[in-house]
Amino acid sequence: MYMTAVSVGDLVETVYTSDLRKKTYHYYMATPTAAPNIALAVGFVLCFALHVTTPEFHLFVSVGSLIDCIHSIVYF
Repeated sequence: MYMTAVSVGDLVETVYTSDLRKKTYHYYMATPTAAPNIALAVGFVLCFALHVTTPEFHLFVSVGSLIDCIHSIVYF
């Protein structure tokens, strides 16, 4: 399992260092947003599409809390 970086906006590019040990993610936000409303999460997470008709909505879940999230979105 790999670590995943999740943030608001669209991922534009990923830049690796020369030794391929570190990555820098570049995101783009088309709508001006105040700094307190921008978030970044990095960790071991699973990614699920919430609905087949809206593939742009994803659920990012930490490995240990999948059951809790399934119960939370049952009526989505």
